[in-house]
Amino acid sequence: MSGTLQPGAPLAEIQKNAYERIRISVDFYKGREYIALRVLHVNSEGDYQPRQNGVILIKPSLAQQLVRGIELAARAADPTGVN
Repeated sequence: MSGTLQPGAPLAEIQKNAYERIRISVDFYKGREYIALRVLHVNSEGDYQPRQNGVILIKPSLAQQLVRGIELAARAADPTGVN
């Protein structure tokens, strides 16, 4: 991992709804570096904590393909770009 970024430190968070966020970070799994997408939810104290499920580990080399796929899906779901 380059620079001073700590493994698992959030690079971006997307508010999914009133109770969930999607956190994007770079982390390690079994000794390999991955881009991690994790769903966080609000606990009873009002803090966000990771769910057991909702983790996607992407090899950094596949990131551009993932972004293109998400863009295609977004255009297919909302072809006019209104929503």
